[in-house]
Amino acid sequence: MPPFEATWKLWAKGLGLVILVAHLWHYPPTIEWAWVAAYFGLGISVGFAFRLFLNPIIDRLLPSQKLDFEAIAGHRLQQARRNRWLEALLLPGEDGLFFVPLLLVGSNWLTAGVVAPLYAAMHYPEFPLRLCVVKAVFIYLIALLILPHGLGTVIVGHLLLDTVGYLLWRSTPPPVRSASADNS
Repeated sequence: MPPFEATWKLWAKGLGLVILVAHLWHYPPTIEWAWVAAYFGLGISVGFAFRLFLNPIIDRLLPSQKLDFEAIAGHRLQQARRNRWLEALLLPGEDGLFFVPLLLVGSNWLTAGVVAPLYAAMHYPEFPLRLCVVKAVFIYLIALLILPHGLGTVIVGHLLLDTVGYLLWRSTPPPVRSASADNS
């Protein structure tokens, strides 16, 4: 039996997928490809800014709380390989669960500020807290900058960013362990 957090996330994403399908039934999606590219670029930019600037500062302030990016990537890759089609099908469910209600009430700095931490909290404890904060910042920016250009734009951008991330992680060879590290 999967752990509780995996079970409730599966149901939440399933509910989000139902909400998304119902929304798309009434409001056909619009996709603006320039804004899909902006979504992708924003995701890469926020990730690089965190990895290059913010994470080293946090590492200095909290040396006992270092991130093991390889372990996190390995865990996500293992999950994606195990349930590849389910993961792909439910990925837009995250967007349905958080962005459809945001569209219904209106996306502004306040409503985006409520949705972004909720979206990030859904990814905890699967991702460490500091990566969830990065997700919250990213989703806040997506809600304010990209969502006004269509829910379809957000969904395609999300699928593209996660697919590229998956393919990059999958193509990266595992780190080589030295014999001296194995003997210690």
